[in-house]
Amino acid sequence: MKLIILGSTSKTAHSLFPMIKEKSNEIESFWVSSSKKPNWFDLDNWVEIDYNNINDIVEFIHSINPDVVVNLCAYTDVDGCEDNKSEAYFINYELPKTISELSKDSFHFIHISTDYVFDGLDGLYEIDAKVGTKNIGWYGLSKQDSENQVLKYNGTIIRTNVLYDDGSYRPNFLLWMKSQIKEKSEISIVYDQFNNPTLINDLAKAIVKVIENSIKGIIHVGGSDWMSRWELSQVLALSLDSEQSTNLLSKIDTKSLNQKAFRPKFGGLSIQKSEELLDIKFSGIYDFILHHSELEKDSNHFIIFQRLIYALRNISNEIRKCVHIDITRNPHGTLSIHLTNDKIWTEIEIGKTSFSGVLYGYNETNLQLLDGDIYDDETFVTFLKKIETYS
Repeated sequence: MKLIILGSTSKTAHSLFPMIKEKSNEIESFWVSSSKKPNWFDLDNWVEIDYNNINDIVEFIHSINPDVVVNLCAYTDVDGCEDNKSEAYFINYELPKTISELSKDSFHFIHISTDYVFDGLDGLYEIDAKVGTKNIGWYGLSKQDSENQVLKYNGTIIRTNVLYDDGSYRPNFLLWMKSQIKEKSEISIVYDQFNNPTLINDLAKAIVKVIENSIKGIIHVGGSDWMSRWELSQVLALSLDSEQSTNLLSKIDTKSLNQKAFRPKFGGLSIQKSEELLDIKFSGIYDFILHHSELEKDSNHFIIFQRLIYALRNISNEIRKCVHIDITRNPHGTLSIHLTNDKIWTEIEIGKTSFSGVLYGYNETNLQLLDGDIYDDETFVTFLKKIETYS
């Protein structure tokens, strides 16, 4: 099999490279970029082509006569797309459109897309959900148009969202938050944007599966944890020390940032169908944070932090859509999750072996106790279902 990878200096290419290299007896690969070969690339099959010279791309593809072309090229600066519409549209639409047309009856074309093709009102989005028609920025529009072209010629769309890894090659939002917290910098985090962040290695694995099995159509690649940026940032801060890192965080809404481009509120991608099709179990970002936690592994803080993640994972996405989730560290070493909206006020205190919870409902102007007790893991899940009923 002959394989061409476009966009070979990307974070995804960095994760994909060892997987393809391992299959060198089966796959002859050609790695294309408009940039110089990075240090991690240790083979000879690097090809440097300026993407603006689209004819050079076409000629190269013809010369190789590939079986598969994977396009990792993208203009992903969402606000930058608003300022540089022509450049963004060329990379995000014109380039994949041209390759799609070449692929007809010739090779399998695999193109990476995004949850920004949706309007952010209903996430998590299923594969067959209709793309958005309103409040879609230039980035999302250019990706929508490219999807239509790829599907027209029987290619594959792999949608993903919010990529992360350990930052060993290039930084990402998780590494940025971690560095800010460690530097004791105050950070404003939006509480009204939700995603299921994607481990880059999972995306690379999915690409390999699509290549090997010639899977066509739309694939969703995301994480098993769906949460707001605010919830995520609090958990990350708590994983770094047992002191007061969460005090550095303040929550804001998206509107207050005055960003040029639209940001989906309830973004993210439903992954169940793709996991079954690809025979992959996608990772959760909370497992990643737990694995990289800097808390002492045998300490009470770490044990309680583990139970915090267990508790958060049992909060349904329907609850998340209608409450604010705030996490506090208590003076005696436990953690508390607060779930609040205009209907309920809830506190869940997390100890080493049990949860204590109280649920209040607003009765006109007063709070009325609806439930409260000490729970083991099984009865705690029942308590959360009661919260869902009242919220």
